[in-house]
Amino acid sequence: MGLKIVKNSKKFIRLSDVPVWLAETLGKQASLATVYNWTHRGKRNYYGKLKRLRTKEFHGVRHTTESWLMNFLKDVLC
Repeated sequence: MGLKIVKNSKKFIRLSDVPVWLAETLGKQASLATVYNWTHRGKRNYYGKLKRLRTKEFHGVRHTTESWLMNFLKDVLC
């Protein structure tokens, strides 16, 4: 799938903005419910290992980074 790994990107993205970010950056659509499921329940990769999207909470709002998103997608899709 040719995902580009972004290293040390500390620009935080609100989880509610992740579906828009995915559509703009990768051309893939995912609902907000799917993104929240990635953070709470996770997703199994090809080998059956459970992976969760890494997040941090600031002022009651969950955030993730570009590098965490790309690493999660690389682990799950490849």
